[in-house]
Amino acid sequence: MNCLPKLRFKEFTDEWEEKKLGNNGHFYSAGTPLSSNKDYYSGNMAL
Repeated sequence: MNCLPKLRFKEFTDEWEEKKLGNNGHFYSAGTPLSSNKDYYSGNMAL
């Protein structure tokens, strides 16, 4: 199986190594606060 990409840096000559994202870092997801919570939606915003 040839795992060499078509475009790569000349310094890299080895085949690609497949890994799962979870093994390489921590990932988090967040959401928008409820618009009913006015603590998040008060004040002025500079544009």
